Amino acid sequence: MNAISPLKATAEAGATYQGRLEFVTTGKIYGWLHNQSNPAAECLVDLYVDGRFLGTHACNEHHKALGGLPGRNGFVAFNIPLPAGLLSIDGCCVDIKIHGTRVSIPGAPVVTSLHRAVMDTALSGMTPERQALCVSALSETTNQTKRGRERIEDARLLRPAVGFEGAELTVSTFLAHQLHRLGESRTFHLRSAGDLARFLMRCADRFNLADHVWCPLPADVTAYLTSGEEDAAGRFRSRLLSAYQAQTGEAADSGVDALCQLTHWMFGKARLPKEALASRHVEALNAPAGIDSHGLISRFYAGMHARDPDLAAAFDLRDERALLPVLLAISLWLVRWNLDDLLLPPEVSALLDAPIHHDGQVMTVSGA
Repeated sequence: MNAISPLKATAEAGATYQGRLEFVTTGKIYGWLHNQSNPAAECLVDLYVDGRFLGTHACNEHHKALGGLPGRNGFVAFNIPLPAGLLSIDGCCVDIKIHGTRVSIPGAPVVTSLHRAVMDTALSGMTPERQALCVSALSETTNQTKRGRERIEDARLLRPAVGFEGAELTVSTFLAHQLHRLGESRTFHLRSAGDLARFLMRCADRFNLADHVWCPLPADVTAYLTSGEEDAAGRFRSRLLSAYQAQTGEAADSGVDALCQLTHWMFGKARLPKEALASRHVEALNAPAGIDSHGLISRFYAGMHARDPDLAAAFDLRDERALLPVLLAISLWLVRWNLDDLLLPPEVSALLDAPIHHDGQVMTVSGA
């Protein structure tokens, strides 16, 4: 709860008021106003956006934390629907004045935008459980992220291995080493493209690569894995996706859930390089899921939310107050796994990096 700030206005001669503009969220403008001089009186406020008068609103909704104020038993809040088209990445000035006066209530005016409104929406519903998840995500990212994006691949790992000259695809010294290290030479021969793909599906998560290292794959192997064809529904199926589903015994499917499972395995377990995920799959995962009106939740973000039991239990994606914590938690997961250049949408990246003025401070979402 924001601190109570008294002020005087001419709505009633000599009257003293308490109030606050609390939040301008993605859907509503919240605040409260109480007439200390006449506690039983219902207060009215005037809404101005960029200097334009947009209507008068009653302060008659219940504010649980203000139930102890005399006269109206907590029925002192206003909850104004956000005018259509108000929010964009460009700032606009929202002002709340005591009706019939030129006096703004404390906290007003405020310059807001889509970025700040998303943050204020989350703050208006930030429970201790949600806060703990955000803090945990920030802590894990800070402590565990090891950047390997600029790491130069050792060319020796990509050289063709002796004895595999007739193979359809390049069998590198790294892949040949793993074949023999894992004792899989009786099961796989790596001479056909299909056999090499099956070997990766069965064994890549046992290559024991560090979290910040990607599996070195020759260019023709990567090109083979990303190639494919459209299914009966017109959705693209890469050879990597087909091989993965054949290995796991799942029904052939090119939907978002299937792609999320593939990416979870190939990046979180097998550490296959990002180039092995077909560009059409990247586009499909980064497309808006159609859950939030601003298009910030991508299909990948929605899929990751569904896969994580803690996120799914703590946040309902239909709740606008859950938007920022979900975006933050999943974005930090991408940062931690060095995938933020692949599956972090530009709109979300701009939101997390935007400087936001809040309660006299300048902050970014990730630094808040």
